[in-house]
Amino acid sequence: HGHFPNSPSTSTTSSTTAVPDTVASLSLPHSTPPNIISNKPIDSLSPGDVICGRGGKANTHPGNISFREEAKKLRSWYESSSKSEKFTISSFLVDVVRERGGRFLKRDPERSGKWLDADASDVRKKASQALREGRRNQ
Repeated sequence: HGHFPNSPSTSTTSSTTAVPDTVASLSLPHSTPPNIISNKPIDSLSPGDVICGRGGKANTHPGNISFREEAKKLRSWYESSSKSEKFTISSFLVDVVRERGGRFLKRDPERSGKWLDADASDVRKKASQALREGRRNQ
C-alpha cells in the first residue's frame, strides 16, 4: 500500500516488466501541475471533468461517461494484475483524464452549485472502482 516507486533504481521487483510500454513510459512531470489542485470553489464543469460522488449528474456527465469507457478498455488487464500493478493501472486511468484537461471534482458542501477538487485518495478509489465495475451490469 505504502510505497510508490519514483525512480527505477529503487525497484527490485520484476513485476514492472508486465506493464505495457505505453504505461511504463508515462512519467508524469508533463502531467498536472500541482497548482491545479486547489481548495478554491469551481464555478462550472468542463466536459472532460469527472464528478466524484453518487447520483444523477455523476452518471450522465460527459467526462464520467468517457472515464467509464476508458476504464472498460483497461478492465481485463486490471483484473489479471497483481495488487501493485492494479495501483499503477488505476493511477494511469487518472492520468488519462488529466492529460485530456479533465479534473476530478466533488460537490462543494458549503456552496450550492460549486465544485471542489477531489482529494487524491478519493480519486484513486474512484478509478479502482471504475476498473472493477461492469461485470455485474454488462
